Amino acid sequence: MLGGASVVLIVVGLALRASRTALAAQSLALVAYGGVGLVALTLGPVAGGVLASLVLMAHAVWDVIHYRRNAVVPRSLAETCIFFDVPLGVAVIVLLLT
Repeated sequence: MLGGASVVLIVVGLALRASRTALAAQSLALVAYGGVGLVALTLGPVAGGVLASLVLMAHAVWDVIHYRRNAVVPRSLAETCIFFDVPLGVAVIVLLLT
């Protein structure tokens, strides 16, 4: 389902003449985050959960880049995502390791 939504968003981006560089970066990030998510599923519960949490926190870095550039998404959305990803990632790691 997520893959289908991604294809739709890429087609919409192309139709709206979005920057090819931005579309390429977003597509690469989708593949990278999705790939690491699949790897996390193959690991044990604790190792997979920690990896997924670290990737979630890494996504916050991605959002900081969008926030600073004021591009791709509205700044308020990037801000919200940053303040959601980091605490959630930390909380999951704490719960897994306790």
